[in-house]
Amino acid sequence: MIPDTIPEFRAWHKEKKKMIFLEKPEDMIEFSTDAWRMIRWDDNSGTLADNTNSILMQSVGRKDKNGKEIFEGDIVLFHTAKGGEVSFTVVWNDEGLNYNIWKPHGTESLKVIGNIYENPELLKLVS
Repeated sequence: MIPDTIPEFRAWHKEKKKMIFLEKPEDMIEFSTDAWRMIRWDDNSGTLADNTNSILMQSVGRKDKNGKEIFEGDIVLFHTAKGGEVSFTVVWNDEGLNYNIWKPHGTESLKVIGNIYENPELLKLVS
């Protein structure tokens, strides 16, 4: 079965300390057995990031209440039914084979407030 959408990815470039996104149709990710690399072909800039200098993160396939794509490594704010707030980091759950936002969190109550690489100071808010 072919999926309806292609998964979105981003990469944190450890040396440049910046987030790299696939922005144009010519941009792509090439995967092999034990490596990956983000490539930009249109301006001959070649490899943007790879497994030696960057950390690859996949979108969870959902958006927050403001329409922002949610990725692994994002720090999100969740408003509870009792009026409280809980912050947590989006991570993959190997046991459940899903991301930790599927249940009980509906995306209508989630707001991306940063990520663990660009905003490490927010980690102190994580429950």
